[in-house]
Amino acid sequence: SCWFSLDFMANISLTGCANTTFDASEGSHTIIVYANDISGNVGFSAKNFSVQIGAPSILLISPVDSFSNISNVLFNYNASDIDLQICELWGNFNGTFTKNQSNNSVVSGQKSNFSLNLSDGQYIWNVRCNDTQNHSAFDGNRTFIIDTIPPNLTILSPINSFSDKTNIPLAYQISDANNVSSCLYNVTKGASLEISNTALSGCVNATFSVSSDGDYVLWLLASDIAGNNVIKNTTFSVSTPS
Repeated sequence: SCWFSLDFMANISLTGCANTTFDASEGSHTIIVYANDISGNVGFSAKNFSVQIGAPSILLISPVDSFSNISNVLFNYNASDIDLQICELWGNFNGTFTKNQSNNSVVSGQKSNFSLNLSDGQYIWNVRCNDTQNHSAFDGNRTFIIDTIPPNLTILSPINSFSDKTNIPLAYQISDANNVSSCLYNVTKGASLEISNTALSGCVNATFSVSSDGDYVLWLLASDIAGNNVIKNTTFSVSTPS
């Protein structure tokens, strides 16, 4: 006689010791098949297997709704399926949303990536995966922006000379204003630091004061969301009336 047990549950007889079929839920399972002879000797064999129904599961990791100042982009993702076969990178990298490249050696449950050099611009991307049963799936589209160009910064003031040590105007223009994330300045007098790395809230014009008459240098730094920085400086002097 022959019989089997699924996941160590009740034994089920195999009529005539013939092959058969059975139902199993989604997930991991263990099956043990037994057989005995007329002398009462019993042999068995155990196997582990998994059941997964439907298309692969895909998680897009990065870049997701982000800015980057690097042209070489890594598209990181994680795909899972017991019979995962191939994954493809899709995007509008050439103006039309199409397949760009494929990965035939993707491993289920492990982070994988595609690499691509892109010019500055805004992009949409996704990953499509297939299994050996021809089930396929996309994750939801993700967007990102590449910006490798620093803001264009022009200092309008202070320049030349001032007759008052207080309320010296700091005025400037930034052409990349929509993407600027932070601005700060410092002021030096010779080798001495007069004002140290002071943030400009909202990157708007401001005023500042110095401690004494003399020649000064103002340094202004602006950073955009992608992490590009620009630094400009201007010289001015203060001479109050005696």
